[in-house]
Amino acid sequence: MANPHPNMSGLRPWKPGQSGNPGGRPKGTREFSEACRAVADNARKVLAEVMLDDKAPASSRVTAATVLIERAYGRPPADVSLNVKRNIDDFSDEELAAIMETGGEESGAEGALPPPASPPVAP
Repeated sequence: MANPHPNMSGLRPWKPGQSGNPGGRPKGTREFSEACRAVADNARKVLAEVMLDDKAPASSRVTAATVLIERAYGRPPADVSLNVKRNIDDFSDEELAAIMETGGEESGAEGALPPPASPPVAP
């Protein structure tokens, strides 16, 4: 089978103590960050002006408000929930015992089930 990543075929891991970035941070990065910080207060004022401008498009006002809120309080945590249905025959004895011990609850989530067991490996 051909290498699915042909550009990575000759790569080797770094030796212990060897840097993956021997040249360090690119020149000018610090100056750019400092320049951005110098105008940050003006950027905050512009965002506030757009948010409060009744004549600005609603999408611009919402975007400005979102940016300001996220900078002030941080982004809300992502909520991920999964509902996976499995046939009882797919569970190992250990998984079924764990479900019976917890009453079908795991990590405080009602009805949560343990992850499926790895399929047996043929000798």
